[in-house]
Amino acid sequence: MAHISLSPAVAAFNFSPIEKSFDRITKEGVVPQIDFLLGSQYNIPIGGETSISSIGSITNDAVSISGGKLEIDAESTDGSQVEKIVSFTSFMYFYPGVRIVGQSELEDWDLGPSPPVQIIRYEFEDLSTADKLRVDLQAGDGFAIFSVKETVDGVETTLVTKNVTPDHQNIKWEISYLESGLTKIFYKEVTGERVRIFEGTVNAKLGEAKVSARHVSTEQATKTVKSDFIWIYYPNLFVGSSVALTDRLNGRVRIFDTNDTDVESDWTEVYATDHPFVGERVVQNGLIRIRFKPTPKMEIYGWNVNDTAWELTGSVIPKSTLGDVATSLKDIIIEKFNDIHVKLIVKYGIATHIVNVRRGQPVARIVTDSKEFRINTAKQRFVLSTDDQVNDIPNFNQSLSDNSNRENPLNHSPQINPYIF
Repeated sequence: MAHISLSPAVAAFNFSPIEKSFDRITKEGVVPQIDFLLGSQYNIPIGGETSISSIGSITNDAVSISGGKLEIDAESTDGSQVEKIVSFTSFMYFYPGVRIVGQSELEDWDLGPSPPVQIIRYEFEDLSTADKLRVDLQAGDGFAIFSVKETVDGVETTLVTKNVTPDHQNIKWEISYLESGLTKIFYKEVTGERVRIFEGTVNAKLGEAKVSARHVSTEQATKTVKSDFIWIYYPNLFVGSSVALTDRLNGRVRIFDTNDTDVESDWTEVYATDHPFVGERVVQNGLIRIRFKPTPKMEIYGWNVNDTAWELTGSVIPKSTLGDVATSLKDIIIEKFNDIHVKLIVKYGIATHIVNVRRGQPVARIVTDSKEFRINTAKQRFVLSTDDQVNDIPNFNQSLSDNSNRENPLNHSPQINPYIF
């Protein structure tokens, strides 16, 4: 089954399918994927997360992360309008109930009479219709101006404008799209009060949209606008799609009993949680395979699309909080088991691991009740998400992954400095 969503064109009952973003190649075949932009707090490197461009006679322009905020510098060489643009590599999707929450910050809020242009803008542009929704915070004369505008068939219309409290150069804002049939727009005062300033119809035909943060300026001095975060909250949806019957189970989660042999053709596929295992347990989803060894350890494999074979990338060694290495595998409890999701509780006596594997996903989630565990790996970054400031281990994220096969763990290149555990 394709990983696909639906989005509204205008009204809550006018839906159209969204095209796939890319394909993941699994052991069973291709699994179409959709990339969703969920949000960013800008506390990670932006390389790979965004693409950067500019418009106009611009100088001293730069994009950086400082203090956890996105900072966009720009200066006009001749007083004409320029833009420095940071576009996200993932798209977002408009359908009823979607909430967009963001923060915008100016360097100056009061530029006096006939002020030059200084705007921090979030722009949402539909990939098909080119209609847009724009969220602007602009420096003014004695106050900053918050506005939301839409562009329909090339014509821009202002939905709402609010002169915000003086000395208010940064605001938090929210758009609740087609909530009960109407779109609502809010902003927060310095007091923290959430104020609704718009409730009505958005006519822009928005479905699959690209998102960008922009510094718009006519100032002939280098200015910096900032954003602390943007988050996209999607409602829970059940979505189906029509695909070939032979492809419908690609990337599904499966469990095997090895029957004490390494010959896979002699393994038994498990269909019930009360299966009496003879050999080792194996769980896989077409991209990742985890084999539970009695030594004990969890061997991690990735599907090598070139050799069409499973390749061992490393292993997870259970340890206690005191640093003792586990000596035996006590039990594996299958808590949840279906084609979409398998959840296992793995007991080692001195530590317990909770393992989650989902359909067609290039990552597996392992949670431990111990403060320590060990990873032995030939790939120095494989399906790893951790945060250890002492050893400076970066979080696993899209910006640090090899994009050649869309996050297949076998394609993750080693860091310059290996991880230290």
